[in-house]
Amino acid sequence: MVHPNPYQKHKIMSFFDVSSSSIYWGCRLGLVCLMVAICLPILPCMGQDSPLQPLTKPAPLDSAKTISSGGSDTDTQPISTQPHPNTSIKAAPYLPNLRKPVIAAIPLSISSVQTHMGILLPAGDLAKRFGAAGQVGLEFGRIVRGKWLMGGNITHLFSNSVREQDIFSNIATESGDVITRDGVFEDYRLRMFGWLMSVRIGHLIPINPARPNRGFSMELGFGLMQHKIRIETPVLNSPQLSAEYKRGYDRLSNGLCVSPALGYLHYAPNRRINYFIRLEGHVAQTRNRRTVNYDTGLPDHRLRRDALWGLRVGWILPLYRRAEKEVNFF
Repeated sequence: MVHPNPYQKHKIMSFFDVSSSSIYWGCRLGLVCLMVAICLPILPCMGQDSPLQPLTKPAPLDSAKTISSGGSDTDTQPISTQPHPNTSIKAAPYLPNLRKPVIAAIPLSISSVQTHMGILLPAGDLAKRFGAAGQVGLEFGRIVRGKWLMGGNITHLFSNSVREQDIFSNIATESGDVITRDGVFEDYRLRMFGWLMSVRIGHLIPINPARPNRGFSMELGFGLMQHKIRIETPVLNSPQLSAEYKRGYDRLSNGLCVSPALGYLHYAPNRRINYFIRLEGHVAQTRNRRTVNYDTGLPDHRLRRDALWGLRVGWILPLYRRAEKEVNFF
């Protein structure tokens, strides 16, 4: 039996290791594709109004209609269709074109469902633990009278870049490897796993007064940030890295977060191409929520100042009210 070289340094998976990261990124891409596949069938319906039925017009009067008197067919008098000289004629009311999209010129209150993705760069204490991270999530938003923005979102954070690599100092060899019960090196992987949840308010600044439902947006969110080091062990043959003991090494941290953002919001007149682009930041004060770190044997409850800055791009699915199927005038 050939034993592995004990002096060979264990290689942590890199960002560009295609063989080891294909499953990881495939899961993330599959999540995005699933969200798009669910939303795309709804999109064509939201961009159309219900078909309008033509208005019922009164039947025209015959110029030679007759009226009978006393039940006799011979005693008839013609009915004139000309108006009386002293009778005033009322003008027909103006009927707007209900088929024309009104979003182009009228500030509306619009509710929407939004999907987003983007990239974030860590700063502060978070930059000592993780590298660049991706994000994908779901939002619910509303424009009030074309001016005010409000809503909420939930975002999943993920990354393959973990800079804090010495978390197994108490159970690893001098070369930094963890030995399984079979006497071989454990093929573990370290990743970032986190969440952002917040509610937000903001203001919309239209670029063109004729298009009040598109323009620059200024928003401020308040919520929660949580992150940890995800420890993956495909072999599952290391008792010291079982699910129970991983909690002592994952550095789970969370705390309140403030999220300012500047961006561009676009609602198309045809109601089909609706999107947003946003530069955003997330500044949080977090603490380690584990009782003790197993590698040091000490608690770590110091206040952390974590921050993320980056770009978010999203697709908007507006929820419009459908037009009436039939209009009756009395």
